[in-house]
Amino acid sequence: MIKILKILKKRVNKIYISTYHKLAKKRLEVNNKTVNQNLEKYNKIIRTLKNKKKNIYCLDFERKTFSRRNKICLPKPDEVHLSKIGSEVYSKIIYKEILKNNL
Repeated sequence: MIKILKILKKRVNKIYISTYHKLAKKRLEVNNKTVNQNLEKYNKIIRTLKNKKKNIYCLDFERKTFSRRNKICLPKPDEVHLSKIGSEVYSKIIYKEILKNNL
């Protein structure tokens, strides 16, 4: 990921990366952790990259959607992918970020 960001940094002014939203699914995976537990490391890395680089911005979907995770995900049996409400929430977050940064 860092290698990709270095290449992009030379070609674009602003780079957006995003965390992943918390999932409603609580099933244990092969490693005996939930998907949310497995995503914690990824989300932490994304936030670290954002804090180290000036032109890297983070859409922190995990933090901005945490309280609504049961509404933004499709119902059982999926509980992972965005529902219609989830898509609308994501689009509003992205839109606000675009306005904030004059894109």
